[in-house]
Amino acid sequence: MLGLVAIPFASGGVGGCSSAGPVSDPTASATASVKRRRSTVVIEPPEGWQLYYPPERVVGPITRVIRFAHPGDEEEGIAVDFLEGDALRKYSNHVKFDPYTGKLDVEAYMSVWVSQEGVRQYPDTEFLGSRYLGGELAAGASFTRKTDKGVSHACQWWIVWRDDIRWDFELCSAPDASVIAPELIAALDTVTWVDVPPSFRCSPALSSDINC
Repeated sequence: MLGLVAIPFASGGVGGCSSAGPVSDPTASATASVKRRRSTVVIEPPEGWQLYYPPERVVGPITRVIRFAHPGDEEEGIAVDFLEGDALRKYSNHVKFDPYTGKLDVEAYMSVWVSQEGVRQYPDTEFLGSRYLGGELAAGASFTRKTDKGVSHACQWWIVWRDDIRWDFELCSAPDASVIAPELIAALDTVTWVDVPPSFRCSPALSSDINC
């Protein structure tokens, strides 16, 4: 990892689920006493989309919002990943942490990324300012990314600092589309954090081991 350790990630492929509908509480059947080393991100999926939690053995995003039925290698949707604070401190030399709280200034961090790495990797990168995700301050940027096959995606990248972790929320458009689906952007308003693991693989929760 180099520079700001902030290169937005590409979504990993998954298979589609056959059922549809939003989910309000993915931890309803989880045991409240079971704790993870990090929180679970919950996003209310818009109609025609599903909330998906990849298996822990899969390298890539830990939470996704994807369409029914997902083609497997499609980047459209929301992908959530994270970077531990210790790793960020080790590899990032550009942005300082608050000496009293230990928190990262997400607005300063994103502003530096846009002006340095962002514009170098994606010429149309723009700073989007700040907003709140699940009650936590977030800062974002927009850009257009091209895949190795030459397919372009309009994307937004938002970062949150929570529990000594940098959380990454990336939204991407359909292939070669110039705008992100508006319902995906609106779905960011539904972000919440819970302290128990998800009780299903993809929404709705038909069973805890549903094959997605």
